[in-house]
Amino acid sequence: MVFALALVLAAGNPAKTSTYPFDNYITAVKQHRPTARITRFANVCGTPITALLPVYGIGGYSKAVPWKLSRNFPKDVYDMESDFLSTAEIWRLHYTPRVIDIWSTDAETEEEDMFCLEREGTVKFMRKVYWALPSDGLGWWEFRQDQRFDANGKWVVTPGRFFDMNGHALSTPKLDSDDELNIQRIIDTRKLNEFQFPSKMLR
Repeated sequence: MVFALALVLAAGNPAKTSTYPFDNYITAVKQHRPTARITRFANVCGTPITALLPVYGIGGYSKAVPWKLSRNFPKDVYDMESDFLSTAEIWRLHYTPRVIDIWSTDAETEEEDMFCLEREGTVKFMRKVYWALPSDGLGWWEFRQDQRFDANGKWVVTPGRFFDMNGHALSTPKLDSDDELNIQRIIDTRKLNEFQFPSKMLR
């Protein structure tokens, strides 16, 4: 699931609007503030991020495209000449990554995976938020799901829920095969080194 905003805008796609979640995220980055969604997640994580400065990366959507440090994140996003884009935002506390926000986007779907890490680098909690534009044109729906280690050290996946773009609960919408696979996908990243970030993104 990846995103080529420049290509979509160049094609004049009338369905693409500034209300898309990834566009809103980039707007927040330009304003040097975290989104309300990642702020709430970080508070649940126990690592408030409003006073922290994030580090950004682009790439990482396949082994052939490794993560790279981005020093001008909004510009680098819009300069990408690819149908595929993944981005990472890392908040560090005392030089240790504690909250990680990863986006994977394309013209039809967007996913945000938020990770809460222990000091030693173990992922203790994560939240998946997946958006899709139904073929009937009624608008975006959103799927949210939490995954975490329980008190017994077992990785637990909570039942996901669907919402409209105003945050109202929905019954399960009509899903195509890609949507089915994406909402059923279990995030398997459990350690900081499994993100495969280069050292420049972790300093």
